[in-house]
Amino acid sequence: MFYTLLKKEMNELVSSHKLLIVPIVSIILMITYPISIKLLPTLLERELPKGATVDIPMPTAHEIMANVFLNFEMMGVLILILISMGTISGERDKSIAPMVLVKPVGRNVYFLSKWFTYSLLASVSFLIGMTITSYYTNYLFEEKLIWGDMALGTLLYLPILLFVITLSIFFSSFVKNSVSGGLLAFVTYLVITKVPQYLHDSLQSISPYNLIQNANQVINGDSYEIMVPLFSTLCLISVLLLLGTYVFRKQEI
Repeated sequence: MFYTLLKKEMNELVSSHKLLIVPIVSIILMITYPISIKLLPTLLERELPKGATVDIPMPTAHEIMANVFLNFEMMGVLILILISMGTISGERDKSIAPMVLVKPVGRNVYFLSKWFTYSLLASVSFLIGMTITSYYTNYLFEEKLIWGDMALGTLLYLPILLFVITLSIFFSSFVKNSVSGGLLAFVTYLVITKVPQYLHDSLQSISPYNLIQNANQVINGDSYEIMVPLFSTLCLISVLLLLGTYVFRKQEI
């Protein structure tokens, strides 16, 4: 039954063009930064008077890729919420969910099929964007990337994507309005990731945002503690999945 629902979700991604749009948007969000950094000296020279020179220190390839993370973090999160915020509430509003759940389909299976499909879409899109951007950055700049550090840093960011998708689908499971669900998901993400930075160090160390920062440091070739924020992020995902399936079972469809 899970495979059948998974196939249904994949067909919807194809018919709605999300399977094409999300990877393309991810690539654009990431690749524009190294291109703009490479072109910046040339663009500035055109604006200067003749004879004037500009000497801008060029960041390393590793620093550029670390900043790609930071650029993707806010816009990428917003895009992922926008494409997933109506996964359950939208189908319930269109009376699609009741028709699916009339059949011998468990609500847990229905919920998890949504989560798995959009988690896969987000992860694959991010990996494609990072692969293309890393290759292009390696080509544009003299200092070459260390691919082992790039791979580890990229993998460390994947739980953040899963956390965003889980938040979006969690709120979509019991908020009838898709926009309200998306807004709640985005605000909750900001509270969980940003507020601990201004609180006690122990809270900051377990924040998912600390995992983002540590992933950036790994890309730069530095060694940082990753197990604590990684474990706390995975625990948050697990709790939201358990709570989401429980609440969804209690909802009237």
